[in-house]
Amino acid sequence: MTVALLHGGPGAPGSLWLLAEALKGRFRVLEPFQRGSGGIRLTVQGHVEDFHELATETCEGLPVAVIGHSWGAMLGLAIAAAYPGYGRSLVLVGCGTFDP
Repeated sequence: MTVALLHGGPGAPGSLWLLAEALKGRFRVLEPFQRGSGGIRLTVQGHVEDFHELATETCEGLPVAVIGHSWGAMLGLAIAAAYPGYGRSLVLVGCGTFDP
Protein backbone atom coordinates (compact mmCIF):
# COMPACT_ATOMS: atom_id res chain seq x y z
CA MET A 1 0.00 0.00 0.00
CA THR A 2 1.13 3.54 -0.72
CA VAL A 3 0.88 6.29 1.89
CA ALA A 4 1.00 9.88 0.65
CA LEU A 5 2.17 12.53 3.10
CA LEU A 6 0.93 16.07 2.46
CA HIS A 7 3.07 18.66 4.21
CA GLY A 8 1.89 21.86 5.80
CA GLY A 9 2.71 25.33 4.72
CA PRO A 10 2.25 25.18 1.76
CA GLY A 11 5.83 26.32 2.16
CA ALA A 12 6.98 23.52 4.47
CA PRO A 13 8.29 20.75 2.19
CA GLY A 14 10.07 17.99 4.05
CA SER A 15 8.32 18.75 7.35
CA LEU A 16 6.96 15.19 7.49
CA TRP A 17 10.29 13.46 6.87
CA LEU A 18 10.37 11.85 10.33
CA LEU A 19 6.97 10.29 9.67
CA ALA A 20 8.14 9.21 6.21
CA GLU A 21 11.18 7.53 7.78
CA ALA A 22 8.98 5.71 10.32
CA LEU A 23 6.59 4.44 7.63
CA LYS A 24 8.99 3.53 4.85
CA GLY A 25 9.78 0.08 6.25
CA ARG A 26 6.14 -1.00 6.10
CA PHE A 27 4.65 1.06 3.27
CA ARG A 28 5.58 2.70 0.03
CA VAL A 29 5.76 6.39 0.96
CA LEU A 30 5.00 9.23 -1.42
CA GLU A 31 5.98 12.64 -0.08
CA PRO A 32 5.18 15.13 -2.84
CA PHE A 33 6.53 18.61 -2.36
CA GLN A 34 3.85 21.08 -3.36
CA ARG A 35 4.88 23.48 -6.06
CA GLY A 36 6.04 26.98 -5.26
CA SER A 37 4.55 29.93 -7.06
CA GLY A 38 7.43 30.51 -9.48
CA GLY A 39 5.53 33.47 -10.84
CA ILE A 40 2.31 31.55 -11.51
CA ARG A 41 -0.95 31.91 -9.62
CA LEU A 42 -1.46 28.96 -7.27
CA THR A 43 -4.90 27.60 -6.49
CA VAL A 44 -6.18 24.79 -4.30
CA GLN A 45 -7.58 23.15 -7.43
CA GLY A 46 -4.13 23.31 -9.02
CA HIS A 47 -2.61 21.52 -6.01
CA VAL A 48 -5.42 18.94 -6.14
CA GLU A 49 -4.74 18.26 -9.81
CA ASP A 50 -0.97 18.10 -9.21
CA PHE A 51 -1.50 15.45 -6.52
CA HIS A 52 -4.00 13.45 -8.57
CA GLU A 53 -1.70 13.41 -11.59
CA LEU A 54 1.31 12.34 -9.51
CA ALA A 55 -0.62 9.67 -7.59
CA THR A 56 -2.20 8.29 -10.76
CA GLU A 57 1.17 8.04 -12.50
CA THR A 58 3.20 6.65 -9.60
CA CYS A 59 0.55 4.45 -7.98
CA GLU A 60 -0.99 3.09 -11.19
CA GLY A 61 -4.47 4.27 -10.19
CA LEU A 62 -4.52 2.24 -6.97
CA PRO A 63 -6.08 3.80 -3.88
CA VAL A 64 -3.68 5.77 -1.72
CA ALA A 65 -3.80 6.39 2.03
CA VAL A 66 -3.39 10.13 2.57
CA ILE A 67 -1.97 11.73 5.72
CA GLY A 68 -2.13 15.52 5.74
CA HIS A 69 -0.75 17.96 8.29
CA SER A 70 -2.07 21.53 8.71
CA TRP A 71 -2.42 22.98 5.19
CA GLY A 72 -1.77 19.43 3.90
CA ALA A 73 -4.80 18.23 5.88
CA MET A 74 -7.00 20.83 4.21
CA LEU A 75 -5.51 19.85 0.85
CA GLY A 76 -6.32 16.21 1.68
CA LEU A 77 -9.95 17.21 2.24
CA ALA A 78 -10.00 19.04 -1.09
CA ILE A 79 -8.57 15.96 -2.82
CA ALA A 80 -11.18 13.72 -1.17
CA ALA A 81 -13.96 16.12 -2.23
CA ALA A 82 -12.72 16.28 -5.83
CA TYR A 83 -12.07 12.53 -6.15
CA PRO A 84 -14.44 10.69 -3.80
CA GLY A 85 -13.59 7.03 -3.47
CA TYR A 86 -10.05 7.50 -4.80
CA GLY A 87 -8.33 7.49 -1.46
CA ARG A 88 -8.01 4.38 0.64
CA SER A 89 -8.09 6.37 3.87
CA LEU A 90 -7.61 9.95 5.02
CA VAL A 91 -5.83 11.06 8.20
CA LEU A 92 -6.03 14.75 9.13
CA VAL A 93 -3.62 16.24 11.65
CA GLY A 94 -4.15 19.83 12.78
CA CYS A 95 -6.72 20.56 10.10
CA GLY A 96 -8.32 23.97 9.94
CA THR A 97 -11.83 24.70 8.79
CA PHE A 98 -12.85 23.60 5.32
CA ASP A 99 -15.16 25.14 2.78
CA PRO A 100 -15.13 23.69 -0.72
